[in-house]
Amino acid sequence: MKIIKYISLIATPILTAFVFRNHLEKIKDDVLTDMVTFLSITIGFGITALSIISASKFSQNLYRMEDSNNNSRTLLHVIVGNFERAVICFTLNIALIFLYKFLNNFCGFKNILLLNLSLRNMMIVIIWYFLILSFLLFIYLLITFCKYVIKSAATQ
Repeated sequence: MKIIKYISLIATPILTAFVFRNHLEKIKDDVLTDMVTFLSITIGFGITALSIISASKFSQNLYRMEDSNNNSRTLLHVIVGNFERAVICFTLNIALIFLYKFLNNFCGFKNILLLNLSLRNMMIVIIWYFLILSFLLFIYLLITFCKYVIKSAATQ
């Protein structure tokens, strides 16, 4: 099952690039700037939420509770790990956008082909893939943080 998951994670951007290769040339730099703005906001949310969680007395209760899926971890470890992975994903996406802009502006990598797809189009698809993943992660973090706030208020 894990192998299928990893293959789909790798194959999805490649198949998307192949299907939409004619439309990818129309992506403008303004869209990338908006993406970086959104991702910067999500990074700020993640770090702020972690700060609030760390300052809360309720986090001590979570540290005492075991995760039902993994007995070696506490619920606090799970929450902090989710925020950590999300912020890393957001940051990776920003790094990909900066790499894309650098390569596009200074190296002109438009004509480099890989599997009959331009490297530029492949990078755009990967950036969009990580942006959609980041959006879903952001919603998940928001839901998690809201549950945390409610549980924290209920214990006080």
